Order: sequence, then structure tokens, then C-alpha cells
Amino acid sequence: MATTDVPLKVELDSRRISVFPSLGERLHRQELDISFQRTVRVADNHETNNLPPGLGRFPIYEVKDYSEKLPPSMIAKVGFLLPMYQREAMWIRFKSHSPFAIKLYIGGVNAVSSEPAREIGRSMMRRFNLLEKRKSIQD
Repeated sequence: MATTDVPLKVELDSRRISVFPSLGERLHRQELDISFQRTVRVADNHETNNLPPGLGRFPIYEVKDYSEKLPPSMIAKVGFLLPMYQREAMWIRFKSHSPFAIKLYIGGVNAVSSEPAREIGRSMMRRFNLLEKRKSIQD
């Protein structure tokens, strides 16, 4: 299912985000649950590590509910808010019985490719060069 074909309904409870494709009042059976798991930090030693243990879910809040306490630049972005200390770590849990395509941006940067959310000349050239070499564009 292409992201532009069907509008999405997003529901938020205090510990997870649920996404449902919807057509008007009718919801499809597909559902995607996203939760943010508190965990321990993993050493940044360029080695592959197993997934660290989950230590409970981070609470999730809507930015609009805290608009009087947040800076205007953050309110303009809309979305959701996770309160975390800088020393904390997390992993993201995606749960679904149906296929979904997801692009994850953190602070306006693609978490997989590290390219900006708004394509710039450098990222366009990188994609063009990969396509010319018939290589995968992973993002």
C-alpha cells in the first residue's frame, strides 16, 4: 500500500502510537503500533550488538498539549514528544501483522541514511550516482 493512496489515522495513548489506514469512517484491519522502549546504553565500539533489554516504555505526549511551555520552533514542527535525559537510551518497537513502509526522521535527519528530511543537492547527487551504478538506495 503506497503512503499516498490511503489516509492514515493516528491514535496516541500514553505509551504507544497506533497507525491505521482509513477510508472515511471505515478502518482497515491493518494496524501498526510504535513504542519507544527505555534501555541501557550500548558501547559505541563499531561492533554489532544484540538488542539490549527493554526497561519499560517512554511516555509519549502530543506537542500541542504543551504549547504554552515549549519554544515556538518546536511547536511549529507538530508531532509527538518523548521526555528523555541525554544519558538515556532507547530502541523503537514496530509491531504489525501487515506490511508498512516507514521513514524515521530524528531532528529532521533520516535515521538510516543520515540525509536531511528536505532533499538538498548533495543528497540528490548521491541518489543519482547510486541509481547510475544500479545500487540500492537504502533509507
